[in-house]
Amino acid sequence: MNNQTDWALQVAYEGSGFQGFQALPQARTVQGVLEKTLGQILKQTCPVVGAGRTDAGVHAYGQVVGFQAPLPFAPERLLSLLQRRLPADLTAKALWPVPAHFHARFSARARHYRYLLRLNCPPSPFEARTTWTYPYPIEPEKLAQAWAQCQGQFDFKPLARAQAGQHATQLNIWLSQMRSQGDYQMLEIVADRFLTSLVRRLVGTALDMARGRLPMDYLEQVLKGQIQPTEPQGRLAPPQGLYLCQVFYPPEFGIQPPYPDPLSPESCALIPQQALQDPGLWWD
Repeated sequence: MNNQTDWALQVAYEGSGFQGFQALPQARTVQGVLEKTLGQILKQTCPVVGAGRTDAGVHAYGQVVGFQAPLPFAPERLLSLLQRRLPADLTAKALWPVPAHFHARFSARARHYRYLLRLNCPPSPFEARTTWTYPYPIEPEKLAQAWAQCQGQFDFKPLARAQAGQHATQLNIWLSQMRSQGDYQMLEIVADRFLTSLVRRLVGTALDMARGRLPMDYLEQVLKGQIQPTEPQGRLAPPQGLYLCQVFYPPEFGIQPPYPDPLSPESCALIPQQALQDPGLWWD
């Protein structure tokens, strides 16, 4: 029996077959499948807490979940059993022992999301569930200009979906950059926290700006309070292009989730290291 009882587990999933992360009655969710599989392996009820409650259809490379359980075998064996028993669209990537005060959601200091777009090319049936092929011609340079306007400390209430209990809407977005790889445009965004569906709203708004449906300084005007829309104007981008790539924790926890195509050192340098250690705002 392993005396360690607190664990952080990195999972990756292709989200099109899930109704989001959070457990829901009569729905297939990431949390539900994880709890069921862990319970079968460990022969006990095993609730998990996620770092981010991704929407239906959203994917993850670096989702981190916390759970408490004494292990009847080595941690490496649990990881192997999860990899064998979880369904093909969900896998366990890494497992870390953590102190009792660790909380997958509240201990997180930042999250990195990536939206994967295909521009100015025909749709691909092989990528329809994992990228969004934008159906209108777009100049990538204009999209990059629009997306860069997200970066900074702003009140995002005008662009957020109204939700009960959501009081704090001011965020620190430390990075909003666009990277190009062939037909793909990757909209990268890192912030201390996010509001429900905000990244998808920002993507849709930036695309509407680049397409000419909104002024090219629309985001800047909204975030600086120069205009007050009565409701969000930009289109809500579909979920299949969105990925939770990495969750950042203070160094004391030793959690460094690996994921493909990470941010460059130059981009990481824009994220203040002190912010990743201070308590700050802890809800997402």
